[in-house]
Amino acid sequence: HKNIFIFMYEIKKQEGSYPLFIFDTSNGLHYYVAFHKMDLENAYFDNLYSIDFGEVNNRKRPKDQNIEQTAIKIIHNFLLDHPVALLYYICDSSDGRQYSRSRLITKWFITTQESEIDKLTVNYKNEILHYKLEFIFTKQNYQTLELENKVIDEMNGFMEIK
Repeated sequence: HKNIFIFMYEIKKQEGSYPLFIFDTSNGLHYYVAFHKMDLENAYFDNLYSIDFGEVNNRKRPKDQNIEQTAIKIIHNFLLDHPVALLYYICDSSDGRQYSRSRLITKWFITTQESEIDKLTVNYKNEILHYKLEFIFTKQNYQTLELENKVIDEMNGFMEIK
């Protein structure tokens, strides 16, 4: 695999109730990557974590490849340290930016192209919103087709409750 982690920012781990990583850019911006353990009443999703990332003060960033490489490294290291983790990111259509968020996750995934890590996109539509659920996981612990079916079943059950 390509070593894309040559130029990146110093990563600091914050202690707390969930893994939180922060880094400062050369432009004075402060970024975070957090992994929130989800609590679903479904044993298949016992190791489900949502990924949350962004600039702490919601400031716009100039083009900076080091931000991307640093965030990828954090996600990559998290999966290596927690191989049974199932990471997800929801790209919802509430602000019309679901496709740009999805492209970003896909670009990050393609850039690393780790042989033991896989990605699955599940499109789920209801009357109000179109969800693109992005999952990143280790191939040794999840099978793509089974994961997709479990996600759709879970979403169907969730939407019935609403």
